[in-house]
Amino acid sequence: MQNDFKQNMLLNRLTQLDGLRGLAILGVLVNHFGQFQGALQCGWAGVSLFFVLSGFLITRILLHQKQLIIENKNTFWKSISIFYMRRALRIFPLYYLIVLLMIFFNAQNAQNLCPYLLSYTFNFIVSASNFTGPNWLWSLSVEEQFYLAWPAIVLISPSRKIPFIMSLVFFIAPAWRLGCFIWGTTRDPMYFSTFACLDCLAAGSFLAWCESQGCVILEKYLYFAKTFGFTLMLGWFLLTFGLTPVIWNGVSLEWLIGNTAMALFFSYLVGISTKPIESDFGALLRMRWLGYLGTISYGIYVVHMLTPPLVTYIISKNPWLTINPSYILTAISIASGAITWHFLENPIQKYKIYFPYIKKLANKNYQKQNNAA
Repeated sequence: MQNDFKQNMLLNRLTQLDGLRGLAILGVLVNHFGQFQGALQCGWAGVSLFFVLSGFLITRILLHQKQLIIENKNTFWKSISIFYMRRALRIFPLYYLIVLLMIFFNAQNAQNLCPYLLSYTFNFIVSASNFTGPNWLWSLSVEEQFYLAWPAIVLISPSRKIPFIMSLVFFIAPAWRLGCFIWGTTRDPMYFSTFACLDCLAAGSFLAWCESQGCVILEKYLYFAKTFGFTLMLGWFLLTFGLTPVIWNGVSLEWLIGNTAMALFFSYLVGISTKPIESDFGALLRMRWLGYLGTISYGIYVVHMLTPPLVTYIISKNPWLTINPSYILTAISIASGAITWHFLENPIQKYKIYFPYIKKLANKNYQKQNNAA
């Protein structure tokens, strides 16, 4: 069983998962730049898919490290320090570059929000109040808080208790949203709070655990996630588009079940995407342009909401330009993501060779995934 898991860890970075990232970032772009009913839900789905992917990929790495610790091939402190160093190299350079530039120019009210942006606690203030600021950065705060706490939980916890811990973390989210719904809040804490996102992160994590236990348990989970995920997604879709909204204290019922529906549904999609999909959907995920979007998705996400002032300036100086601003915003955002990837993010990834998860790389395929994680 463990040998199968180790073998999976040696596989190359999966093209289909990059395709899923590409779909997720397209959903975010549609949300912020689209001009039609349902654009908001596209962004909601995109962010939730990112959370599920993060939970899956990070926990996959941590479970492998946990096995090395059990086999006395590594230590807790070495595993966790390497994890944090690699995460820092992947996330911090671009994030802090953009945040410091925003603070310097006081873009998006960044100077007043400086402590929250620098400490990755920005989602706390977003979930507590309605204000003008770089609201799209809230999800990065959630992920960083997850990266801070989750490694220690996985590496320290007894192996037999990990699935129960993941299940508990999963149910914290719907319980949190139900409490907010009953006692009356805006939708903000039901969406932007870290607690509200735990079901998506935990679903991806549980998928990684199921994969580590072998094909039988993985297939059982995928069947469960497919059945309940599709059912809940259908209910969410009807509440969002097909039925008269069910309102309680000014908040629609769709905000109560949406994340849980997406957590299960997207964990199923991620699970089936870890092996070749022989269908039109699989062919879509393997398209090179979509995979490239997934590769540069982090840069697109961090930069994309800084492009509207630039596009407004371009249009004001070129009144003959009749292209839909949404297309221009999308094109510039993708170009910005490509620039940050090729000239900042990717060059920095080379320093990960100084922080390998294991001393001796099994083969070139593992080395490629090792540098990408």
